[in-house]
Amino acid sequence: MIELREDDPRASHVAAMLALHLIDAHADTPPGFRHALDANGLGTPDITFWTAWRDGTLREWAR
Repeated sequence: MIELREDDPRASHVAAMLALHLIDAHADTPPGFRHALDANGLGTPDITFWTAWRDGTLREWAR
């Protein structure tokens, strides 16, 4: 079962996954259309950031 948790995008357990996501997003998106937020952008009070966990392990979503 997958457990969703409200989380902090600046947390160390999220950093590598978020970095890979941003690299992948930039590779597939033309420069004028890149609108992805980094950890600081996702960590603002008006955004709720969630992570998905399975058996105590943070899950990466595959394409």
